[in-house]
Amino acid sequence: MPRQKIAGEPAARRSRVNGRRTRQRLLAAAIALWSEHGSLGVTVSSVAERAETARRTVYHHFPTQEALLSATIEFVDTELAYLTAGEIGPDDNPYRLVAGLAADNPDLIRSVLSRLLAGDPMTDPIYASGVQYWMGEPSQRLREGILPEHANAVSISMWYAANLIIATKQSQAERRREAERFARTYERVLHEGIFAGEPARYGGLEVSEARRLRQLEDENGRLKRLLAESVLDNAILKDLLGKV
Repeated sequence: MPRQKIAGEPAARRSRVNGRRTRQRLLAAAIALWSEHGSLGVTVSSVAERAETARRTVYHHFPTQEALLSATIEFVDTELAYLTAGEIGPDDNPYRLVAGLAADNPDLIRSVLSRLLAGDPMTDPIYASGVQYWMGEPSQRLREGILPEHANAVSISMWYAANLIIATKQSQAERRREAERFARTYERVLHEGIFAGEPARYGGLEVSEARRLRQLEDENGRLKRLLAESVLDNAILKDLLGKV
């Protein structure tokens, strides 16, 4: 019995990973459709078509239309909460990501930001995650007199600014070009207005170079964890082959 449990673990892990990837692909399709056609454009059929999969796959992850819409909104909230918490991928530019969301998904971003103003910010996962992030390591890089809560509010206010300026452009191509320009403005506002500079270990580097170095260090840590998991899987496989 124990041998059967061990043998199934790698396959079960792969199944869970594939399931998460499929769900994220479906949600990405839903977000794109919402941006293009509004919430009425997000249907099981349209998501299946955009994601190039079967309707039954969509129903497997989202049993109803309401569940699909609810998950789409929650997905955007989660991604923005990750962003305010500083959890971005090693190849992502956080400033370009925000501006890109304003260009490609304006209605979704407006609804999220409007909710921040309408309710209690401290009960909102986006604002709360941002405060927690800015009170951590980034607080050591803030200019004297700037509180973490203020830095968080200034950063989120740039999301409003991105939506405002990018919305003045008519075509999608123009909005994307404006998003690229605003991303540079966003970065300069934070690094020249809020940050006092990079930590001593990054001294002498440009802002973009220091950020990239931190991202590479994070990616190196992630790869080490993946390697450790791979070694464990190989050890389990060798053990199984030795018992055959």
